[in-house]
Amino acid sequence: MNEQTAEKTIGEVSYFIDLAYFDNANRSFGTIIRSRLCSKCQQRMAIELEKQTPEKLLSTVKDCCSKLADFITPKMPVSEKLFRIFLTSGNRPLKVTELITKLADYSTGSFSLSDLALRRLLDGDQYYGFSQYSISNFEVGKDSSIG
Repeated sequence: MNEQTAEKTIGEVSYFIDLAYFDNANRSFGTIIRSRLCSKCQQRMAIELEKQTPEKLLSTVKDCCSKLADFITPKMPVSEKLFRIFLTSGNRPLKVTELITKLADYSTGSFSLSDLALRRLLDGDQYYGFSQYSISNFEVGKDSSIG
């Protein structure tokens, strides 16, 4: 396999936020998502935030909070932008090439990140729950996206 073919293959790998990661790491997805909620949703959900299902929180962010102009800004760290990009898509699995395009959309000036560098960033994550997409991640009862 030549270098161009390997790079293309790397770009075709998809990622998502693996909600099971938070359970396995003994962390609360609700706590992580709280600061990404708009003020309206924070007020509306404040009392019962910990009782909300991850799917409901993802839906709320996708349908409301992500529509605000400052939900993703150029000054955010790349990992935070990636997390929010997944939130805006309802945690739909996205290919590395799609993520790079979306990152460029939320950057000022020229933006350059190779497929391989982005994969390393995603694979090395221990905070946001990024995981490679595979059918086994999305078995019945384990679906971590809301479509």
